[in-house]
Amino acid sequence: VVPILEKHCYGCHGRASGLNLQAVETMLVGGRKAGPAVIAGRPNVSPLIKYVRGDLQPRMPKDGEPLTDAQIDTLRAWIVWGMKDDSPE
Repeated sequence: VVPILEKHCYGCHGRASGLNLQAVETMLVGGRKAGPAVIAGRPNVSPLIKYVRGDLQPRMPKDGEPLTDAQIDTLRAWIVWGMKDDSPE
């Protein structure tokens, strides 16, 4: 999941933005516009998925190529399985 977010999301949604996607904790806080970016176990109602699919506008990444179906499936599976952060500390 991190490589997808690093490549497509962190440029705009990092520490200095209204929505920080760099840690699970900040995703759960979310942004001003849509609230929490992810809802554990519920990818279809998670704004992150809705934005990358284009269900909510603007489609993300806003100024980049849309994510592939495989990338979206990876994000969906991660949300289904509880968004475990297994990155090294």
